[in-house]
Parts: sequence; structure tokens; C-alpha cells
Amino acid sequence: MAHNDFSGSERRRFVRLYYPLKIKFRIISEENNEEFLKVYNAITRDISINGLCMEINALHKEACDRIKNGQDKLELEIALSSDNLEIIKLSGVAIRLLEEHSKSYHTGVIFTRFEEDDKIKLLHFMKTRMNQK
Repeated sequence: MAHNDFSGSERRRFVRLYYPLKIKFRIISEENNEEFLKVYNAITRDISINGLCMEINALHKEACDRIKNGQDKLELEIALSSDNLEIIKLSGVAIRLLEEHSKSYHTGVIFTRFEEDDKIKLLHFMKTRMNQK
């Protein structure tokens, strides 16, 4: 699977899995504790135990405009199965937003809150997928 890395120095400490997973996310503004009820969809480009890179359709430009280098918190739901039966929930902050082309944006997210059960599910999922290669 082809991918474009973010430019800059390599700061990743955790193994990444390049695998598309469905994501639903909401934005919570840290400025005024405002919670946006709208749910947006995205797809992972890569994921690790520490964070992910997700691709957001340019049709969700209002969401991309809200994500400002870590100022807003994201509540994420990531489907680990194609039937959406296994979902993990976590929080994170966007660390950068890049316009890939006119059709999508790539956003790096660092996880800030992660329940232990969900972390175990993600680790198991990643290990299983990596062993299949």
C-alpha cells in the first residue's frame, strides 16, 4: 500500500500498521468546552498504539477547519472489523493537518485517553494483521 509520510524528522517510537480502518469522530473545543454533536467519518492511513494518521474527505472541510494543531480534542471510534462489531473508543488531539490534494486531508492524531481493554484489543488486532503479512 503506497503512503506519503509527513515531512520532518522521524519521531515515531511505536510500530505502525498501514491498514484502512473506519473512524467516526467528533470535535470538542478546548477553548470554550464546546462539544460539537456532528459526527464525521475518516479512514486510517496508519495506526500505532500511540496514535494514527487519518484521511478526511474534503467534503468535511468544516471539520478540518476546526482541527488546529492540537487545540481541539477529538473523540474517536475506530472499527476493528468490517462489520463494525468490534469498536474501540478513545480521545486524542490533532498534531497536524495536511491537504493531500483537493479531495482529502491527512491528520496526525496522538491518543490522550485510552481504556486498557481497548488498548489490548488494538494491540491484538495489530499483532494479528502484522503476522498475516
